[in-house]
Amino acid sequence: MDGLVFTITPQVHDSDDMSLMENFRVQEDAVLTARSFAGEGREVAVSPVTLKARFNPFANRQPAVDPTQLPLPVDSRQASLFGAAWTVGSLKSLIEGGAGAVTYYETTGWRGLIESVSGPLLPARFPSQPGMIFPVYWVFRDLNGWRSATVLSCESSEPQQVTGLALRHQGRTRVLVANLTPDPQDVSLMPSPLGDEVTVSLIDRGSYDVVPSDAASVRRTTSRVSTRAGRLRLALNPYAVACVDA
Repeated sequence: MDGLVFTITPQVHDSDDMSLMENFRVQEDAVLTARSFAGEGREVAVSPVTLKARFNPFANRQPAVDPTQLPLPVDSRQASLFGAAWTVGSLKSLIEGGAGAVTYYETTGWRGLIESVSGPLLPARFPSQPGMIFPVYWVFRDLNGWRSATVLSCESSEPQQVTGLALRHQGRTRVLVANLTPDPQDVSLMPSPLGDEVTVSLIDRGSYDVVPSDAASVRRTTSRVSTRAGRLRLALNPYAVACVDA
């Protein structure tokens, strides 16, 4: 055996927002268990990670299709800030668990990062427009080029409210911070190895809008922020995701 691959979805029994935000933490344990099965020197990959199961492995017949409802593998939260925040938590868990490779979602469409050029088949059920860039797109854009980065310790004092993934690469530090709740959260990063001033790129309900598929035309709220006594303070709106660069 060269390695081991398994898939992950957070929805089997419960589908509410809180349950999904709570259960991504066990993904690290799943990777650690898989690594114990694979044995030393064999890589464990997780592929794909999806918000909903792609199919029912226990079904003995094809389920009935209701053309007025979303297909069973589609979750409207794919296009939401919730989806981006959940993905940050999932990535943190899988990376810190030692997964050698991870794939997520699809590229385009209602299970992807960007809406297709033709738009959703059921716009009343899936609120997007042709070419719309979903918030989760930014999570993967922020990780692009950081594959060989060192993962830094990043622990939350309130892990059910806020999570973070910290990376160090070629003298740069990048931290993704996600609000896991439908309520605003005040966050402090400390002790901060970020220097006296950092760049914060924020995507939340105030900065995100329907945009064309050209990523260069997308505007996140980006600003330079000073730290104080090694501490960075962030005010995160519901399900906001911040990328902190130093």
